[in-house]
Amino acid sequence: GRFLEELPPGVPAQVVVEVAGPQDEQELVTGQGVDVTWLHRGAGAEPGTTTLLADAVRALPWPAGDVYAWMAGESTAARDVRTHWRSDRRVPRDCLDVSGYWRR
Repeated sequence: GRFLEELPPGVPAQVVVEVAGPQDEQELVTGQGVDVTWLHRGAGAEPGTTTLLADAVRALPWPAGDVYAWMAGESTAARDVRTHWRSDRRVPRDCLDVSGYWRR
């Protein structure tokens, strides 16, 4: 949320957030050109146990031009997303920030 609040006006962004269900969605401050997608893994799935987030990131349309990619979450999901961005999308290391800050 903080990064979205600090995003300069007019800079487009694609945001994908995984939560248990609609009750866990939070209001995010977004500007024009920011698209937020909420993924609901369902009450029966614990955080970090699905490929929902990585699958959604892989399915996103890729924008033209320079891209800065950021992700934080469960370490396996973070690894999968980082691999996709580096190997498939060829995002340069200095334009990529992925943090697996917790492990299932």
